[in-house]
Amino acid sequence: MMPVSPLRKRQRRAQRTLFALGEELALDRDGKAFGIRLENDSFPPGYRPSLYDDPTFFVVDNPPGAIARASEAIMRTFERDPNVEIYETYNLNLDGLQLKSLPEQISDFGHLVIYNKVGEITQPHLHLFASNNSLRSISPKIFDIGGLEGITLRDNKIARIPGAIGHAKSLRSINIAQNKIKFFPHTILNLPKLEIISVRPNKLIEIDDTKEVYRIDAKEGTPFNEPRRKRLRYVGKIRWITANKQISGTAVTAIKLSRNLSTLQDNSSFFNDESPTAEEEEQKYTKRRTFWCPRLSELVLRKISEYLISQSEVMKWRNTTHERVYKLAVKALIHGTNGEVCGYCENTVTEAVAELMEWWDLRDNSLLPIKRRFCCRRCAEMWLQSLPIEKNP
Repeated sequence: MMPVSPLRKRQRRAQRTLFALGEELALDRDGKAFGIRLENDSFPPGYRPSLYDDPTFFVVDNPPGAIARASEAIMRTFERDPNVEIYETYNLNLDGLQLKSLPEQISDFGHLVIYNKVGEITQPHLHLFASNNSLRSISPKIFDIGGLEGITLRDNKIARIPGAIGHAKSLRSINIAQNKIKFFPHTILNLPKLEIISVRPNKLIEIDDTKEVYRIDAKEGTPFNEPRRKRLRYVGKIRWITANKQISGTAVTAIKLSRNLSTLQDNSSFFNDESPTAEEEEQKYTKRRTFWCPRLSELVLRKISEYLISQSEVMKWRNTTHERVYKLAVKALIHGTNGEVCGYCENTVTEAVAELMEWWDLRDNSLLPIKRRFCCRRCAEMWLQSLPIEKNP
């Protein structure tokens, strides 16, 4: 029996920690799971997201005092002066209230309607200000508010922007500087009215952090080059991911052999300088094992992602299903609520088979890192073929 390495033991402890937290899902009033609930403001022990790994959607409960102050601010915003005939813009100020998550009551603005100046029933505009707090995440329901025009979340602890940001078709400005963001979802490119986006300083993935990038030379008028709006500048090398995040014994043997050859190459001129590295061998093996179409499990998880669940059902799933199945189901629920979709077919993706880093010029931002994830090999290959580069990554 092979001994278990200390690294593998730490990984298993981290997985068990996250799995135990899966019981405490953050559910909204509609029964949608939008994250894993944490008892305090720190990540669980053993959780270490790497460069390409997504931070899990964590949700921290607000302290009672912050809830009261936020509720009062929301009520004041709703209760407008009756002497003013028409309110077309609502400004909700939640700055500096020591919030750890955005109150769910904000989504009630999505049901608010007014008569505009020409007598038509329409939704008012909403500008949300929640800077200088301790927000760990953004509730995806915020982006379903039809009149959301501006959102300012400076100086928080946000590590991930949900793909649901692509739902905010009226969004004109977003300020999310001074957080812990590494990249943005590709759905942010689909916002037709976005004019102002402030993202720096943040822990953004820069081109210098990536080993191999490809320059894009796109013609104007194409989806990759819309003058004065967005332009794709660089694309990183695609990264293929195994379904269970582990490599089989055969792949390990191939990787070890490749590593030995690389070592010999450094000490001998007999080998060609173009010999593949262990990482390249691993990527080639993973790509060959990747299915052309979405796996049956991925199709099933898409349906699960649409399910509305209660805490009692979560406990029932936890006690009656296999650990692997339960973890995938929870992940599907969270990804479905947060709008995590494939970068090509736009269907909900739970376990991506590949991911790609892109750098776009978006409005006044130069080289904004965008992450695109794919549900199957076909979607990844089709997207790569559409890129205007001479050699596909």
